[in-house]
Amino acid sequence: MKLGPSHIAGMSDGAIIGIHMGMTRPDLVHTLVCVGVNYYNDDLVKEANKFFDDTKEIERKHPKLALEYAKFHDRNKHTDYWKTLIAHLATNLAKNPNYTIKDLQKISAPTLLIAGENDLWGNRKQMLEMRQHIPISKMLIVNNAEHEVQHTHAHLVNPVIMDFLERHKELKQVIRL
Repeated sequence: MKLGPSHIAGMSDGAIIGIHMGMTRPDLVHTLVCVGVNYYNDDLVKEANKFFDDTKEIERKHPKLALEYAKFHDRNKHTDYWKTLIAHLATNLAKNPNYTIKDLQKISAPTLLIAGENDLWGNRKQMLEMRQHIPISKMLIVNNAEHEVQHTHAHLVNPVIMDFLERHKELKQVIRL
């Protein structure tokens, strides 16, 4: 099966996977749409990551979310399996991502960066750095929005994404490795 290049879209960790693909497999990436992405763990990201440090706190402060995690992750596993996943996530988040400006400059695909103004993961400092160092990039920061801006402000985000994809629908160059 021959794959590529494709439009790649991701949110949060999915967007980190997208920029990784853009850096390491440009032959597979026609465009990137990255929502709430970060490329390293600055102080704001470390603060946001603390949310995953204690599952008992999640249950106490966000009981509906804890129930949702259990509903989706415990089925076909064991009770409280979601807590194991959160622990793995916290371990991963403490180390990743860990990219550099030089890594960002390797992304050759047109890239759309989207974040909420109040997003600690896709924070403005990192978004501006990515916009500056990814050669072909555009950026949308949505006022008064958080990390899941594509859900809370879909009426603003979706038309921008569709316009971006429309502008880049034709393959101009295919890079073969």
